[in-house]
Amino acid sequence: MKRKLLLFLSLMACLAVGAQKNASEKFFDNIKDRDDVAIMSFSKSIIDMLDMNIFVQSDDNESVTGDLKEIKVTIFDKVKNPKNESETISFFTKSPFNEVDLEESDNNVRIFVNRTGKIVKECHVGFQGEKKFVLISFFGEFNVNDLKSLKESANSLKLNY
Repeated sequence: MKRKLLLFLSLMACLAVGAQKNASEKFFDNIKDRDDVAIMSFSKSIIDMLDMNIFVQSDDNESVTGDLKEIKVTIFDKVKNPKNESETISFFTKSPFNEVDLEESDNNVRIFVNRTGKIVKECHVGFQGEKKFVLISFFGEFNVNDLKSLKESANSLKLNY
């Protein structure tokens, strides 16, 4: 009986750890070993060490506040795989993600968020280029008062593609 209980508790602990992954973890696991994709990841310790202040401030108020835990910059080669962009957009148009519709939106930029109320857990900003598709992903628990400022922050990080 003791062994069964221990086995059951071990299984539940494994399930709890697995359930704590980001909603997009499966997506990144599927693309990480492909030769048409480059991924750069910045952990919280690197962000803190470099004192990366990527969030835009407006009128002396931060438009984005909270705990930023990780940033991933993913570059897809559209020449090697023309389906990269459509597959990525297709993944992020499904639940639990919602596309953010900005009034003055650039047709080459799309933003997807996973949030609970005003707390954003993931934000993915995609930039469509001629030969590359760049996805900048923000992970953590942060409050976004102005989504336009998040787009501007991502624009400041994007590479020439």
